[in-house]
Amino acid sequence: SNYLIANTVKAGSITISNNNIYSSNTSQDINIGQASATANVNINRAAIFTKNVTANVGITLTDAAVYQYSTSNNSTVTQLTDKTTAVTCNGRTGQITTTAASLASGRSVSFTVNNNQIISAKDVVIVNIASGATTATYGVSVTAVNAAGSFIITISNNSSSAQADTLVINFAIIRVN
Repeated sequence: SNYLIANTVKAGSITISNNNIYSSNTSQDINIGQASATANVNINRAAIFTKNVTANVGITLTDAAVYQYSTSNNSTVTQLTDKTTAVTCNGRTGQITTTAASLASGRSVSFTVNNNQIISAKDVVIVNIASGATTATYGVSVTAVNAAGSFIITISNNSSSAQADTLVINFAIIRVN
């Protein structure tokens, strides 16, 4: 089940188990805190989906994961030289435009995306091809996330011939604490 928590607890406690907590407004944060000295919140085996989450005194998180996303901070970059050239694209979301360098049939190449929004190797990066390719011609995936502020994208040519397309690759970073 999913729960949208909008009420304040004055006394007693709230326990949430095996559920998801989410913000209904992508521009709002979730603040989990005591409404009074007698209120407690226990979150067990739950996923919290929000832009930012703040947990205050009296909060217990057990086997809970916080997934943060951003509705702004979109970044764009155009790759230089070839499809193995590293880029710097510092946004929680963004688009990378690759070069039109040829990629042989059945081959894969990788490049590093330097991004200061990556703060942990636990962060999750989602990628997809936005444009520039015929359906199923290419595959794109994230093959590594480095805590030092970068991730690696691998592009694969799944066709039976060499391809030389300029791809636009979307990415989104989900911060996992």
